[in-house]
Amino acid sequence: MHYPTLHLLDATLPEDLPAYDLWLLALTLTVCFVFAAVFERPLGTIRARVLPLWKALCWPISAARSTAP
Repeated sequence: MHYPTLHLLDATLPEDLPAYDLWLLALTLTVCFVFAAVFERPLGTIRARVLPLWKALCWPISAARSTAP
């Protein structure tokens, strides 16, 4: 996540921005921490909610395969 963000910000930030490197670092870290907070930290909760749905959807498929010759 950090490498594409770094390149995107490097391409879009104006070169004459005061403390360019500091802005680039701060914005990159901010984007990465927000991404981690939204997607990586609640991963256990997301898995706990999705797993029963996944099993319910896959059960008919697995039952059909087990009865096939």
